[in-house]
Amino acid sequence: MLFLTYWFVYFIAALFPLYWFCPVPWIRRQILLGGSVVFHAHFAGPAGVMPIVVLGGFV
Repeated sequence: MLFLTYWFVYFIAALFPLYWFCPVPWIRRQILLGGSVVFHAHFAGPAGVMPIVVLGGFV
């Protein structure tokens, strides 16, 4: 998993403002959960997404 790829730079450039300009705390958590799912789906595939989805269900 490389954090200096163009994909990650574009991804964080889109996710970062969405998170910080959202005033509602529970929506911020949903943005982070969705971003985590997309990020892990891109790099790890379905096997990397399942732990995020399962653990996100506890939040």
